[in-house]
Amino acid sequence: MIVADGAAFGSEIEKLLNLMKLEPRFHLYLPESFEWMILKSGLLEDRDLKKILDEPYDYIESAENFSWERFFTKLLVALSADSYLKYSKNHLNPVYIKENIADQILKVMQKIVL
Repeated sequence: MIVADGAAFGSEIEKLLNLMKLEPRFHLYLPESFEWMILKSGLLEDRDLKKILDEPYDYIESAENFSWERFFTKLLVALSADSYLKYSKNHLNPVYIKENIADQILKVMQKIVL
């Protein structure tokens, strides 16, 4: 399985797709961003979060957000600010690599891949 940031990986996609034609055992997973995976994991509770994640195009204003990744980063920072899950793009909170938290984030990928 190959996991990459979809936005950052775009320029290499053709090479990888050609490789995948030759080697069908490879699988590609390009999540919107790590921040999106955390938000999608269910770790944070917010009454509007599911709707935002299901219909992001209704919430992301391109004049305010250079990319969807930046929107999801701002959202994650805001929703986690006063919790043990406080998120920063500059320094990964060690809680995110604890087994139970990491497993919950990885389940997002499993739901999509399987």
